[in-house]
Amino acid sequence: MADRVDFYFRQRVTEAELDLAFALLEKADRDLAADLNIYGIVSGAVPAPHSPVPDLTVDLTAPARAYDNLGQRMFFGTGQTVDCAVDLVGIPTDVATVGNERWLGIFLRFKRLLSDPRTDGNSQQVFFRRDESFELVVRQAPEGAIGVAPKAALQADELLLCDVRRRPGQTQILVADLDTSRRQAFIFAQGSSVSVVTGLGASSPRSRLRCRPRSTRWTRSCATTSPRRHAGTPRRPSTTLRTASSAPPMCRRPSTRSSTTSRPAPWARPVPPASASTRRPVLRTRWPLAP
Repeated sequence: MADRVDFYFRQRVTEAELDLAFALLEKADRDLAADLNIYGIVSGAVPAPHSPVPDLTVDLTAPARAYDNLGQRMFFGTGQTVDCAVDLVGIPTDVATVGNERWLGIFLRFKRLLSDPRTDGNSQQVFFRRDESFELVVRQAPEGAIGVAPKAALQADELLLCDVRRRPGQTQILVADLDTSRRQAFIFAQGSSVSVVTGLGASSPRSRLRCRPRSTRWTRSCATTSPRRHAGTPRRPSTTLRTASSAPPMCRRPSTRSSTTSRPAPWARPVPPASASTRRPVLRTRWPLAP
């Protein structure tokens, strides 16, 4: 939840107070993304040489979504073209010395898009709309020998999309000139199961809960952290709880042997007592749960 302000009856609200109410809501939204560690390029913004004829620009695919380290969301719904002939301050990125190369960095950063101009009570022009937007920035590193030239430094409030290599007399940026090894992307991982381990204290048992997708069975098993069982020491039982919609009731199966040779079911056998040093509560009962 967000921090709140309580406007009261007959309050003369100032511009700063109104702005504060919206700023608190915006901060809560960004804190949620930052707390979940959502940082990087979620999708889109994949670099490619300009189409149909390559030149000194780079095309970025759309739609693109990204979050910076402050939880600020950046989005663009149409493809973007980045000019790599100059950097963000207009300095050319050409390589002057033969045998050298220069690396450029294409960065994405958050920006406000101002629109809907209006005139306030002081006859000053203000922008009523301040929408979330983005900005593409080209930064160049110093020129260096081929293979040892440095790359542009990463920025705290920007996301690196790719590195671009410039060569002497270059007129086209090709696929071989694009490097995405340092791309700051948010990675999604898929797994076939989820495991949660709790109670890892030295004196507490470990409890593990496993959930298998596309199955109606949940299994909870508990294992103790007792010392290693030596030869001759009876095995201590574990507690197992299973439930499934199609699981049959746990009952004694009919014996096919005579009454004189029949043996009790495994869950009805007496449990030998544990030693005094390793004595723990033992539960040897299994039962079905109600659906």
